[in-house]
Parts: sequence; structure tokens; C-alpha cells
Amino acid sequence: MVISLEDAYNGGNKVLKVQTQTGPKVINIDVPKGVQAGDQFKYEGVLDGGTLIVEYRIQPHLKFERRGADLLANYSISVLDLIVGTTFEFATISGKTFEVKVEPKTQPYMQLKISGQGMPIYNS
Repeated sequence: MVISLEDAYNGGNKVLKVQTQTGPKVINIDVPKGVQAGDQFKYEGVLDGGTLIVEYRIQPHLKFERRGADLLANYSISVLDLIVGTTFEFATISGKTFEVKVEPKTQPYMQLKISGQGMPIYNS
């Protein structure tokens, strides 16, 4: 099943259409929060006497890149702002906004961290 990064973050319900021996069937699947690409989950009792195994694939996101539980995003600022410092608003995947402070004399390509705003960890 291919899902978005937001679906992996939030979890929720998805509809899956499958072809069975008795014909097509529509199944509601609960997507767990924090699911990773390649994770497989068993869904018992959703097919006629069988088990459905779903392997998740996650679509690339335009803004965020996932590395484990970390979410990375690029944000461009000018060289002048690196020299004198600045603040900017940053929106997380959950929709929360944070004011991020860039200290004066910050080096290019510096990584800034907003703790606790990455992916949920499945089953924790």
C-alpha cells in the first residue's frame, strides 16, 4: 500500500480494494502511526477466512525527508542573515509553527534541530 508521509505521521484509516476468489472486496485498513517504508502488518479476519499482509511504501514528500524518526527539511536564508542572524517561522509536518533563531555568524549548511517534532515511533 502506498501512503503519504502525512499518513505515516498521523496514522488513520485507508480503503484498500483487493481482488479475491469471490470477487472484488473493499477493506478498511488502520494505518499505524510511525509506519516505515517496507513495514509489513497482518490484518486478520478482513478476508474470507484468510489473512491480509500489507507492506507499506511511502511517497516522497516535497518538503520533508525522513531518516528513521527524524524529519529533515531545507530552508534557505541569505548570506547576510547568516552573518547578522535572523529568525523565521518554520511549519512542521503536524502543522505546528515554530520561530527558529539563527545566531549571528552561523555557518552555511548548518543543521538546526527542533526537538520532539519528528516522526512518531511505532508501538512506543
